[in-house]
Amino acid sequence: MGRKFVGVDGPARSRSRRGDQPRLCEHVFVTSKGSAYARFRRSLDNGNVTAALSAAAELPTVTLIDSLEVCRLLALTKDRRYPRAAARWVRRLLDEGATLEDAQLAGASLAHLRAEPEAGLAWETLVRLCERHQAPPVGH
Repeated sequence: MGRKFVGVDGPARSRSRRGDQPRLCEHVFVTSKGSAYARFRRSLDNGNVTAALSAAAELPTVTLIDSLEVCRLLALTKDRRYPRAAARWVRRLLDEGATLEDAQLAGASLAHLRAEPEAGLAWETLVRLCERHQAPPVGH
């Protein structure tokens, strides 16, 4: 994203109260499609696997819950990539500090999610595991 500085009343006419310093407003220009994360969220909401994976690839990081939502989308669309994505998600959960028992519960819930993508209990279990093991954002 590029940043362009523009004076409030035009670049040359706008002056601060101090006299000679122009007042500047920072405008961040974004494409009409929005940020990669906004496209990612829209793609998930719209059920568009290709767009979701493409937008996710542009993100600097994908959170544990966001990657779980990709798994859910793959399950809902009966995508052939679901088993590998689910296995990678369990591995990531372990990397985030989950126990073996949590990983077993996650694996069983992901298997149930594949069989019944609308299964509320399986999804709720996976979300709770995310909440328990989600790493805090960088810098916090």
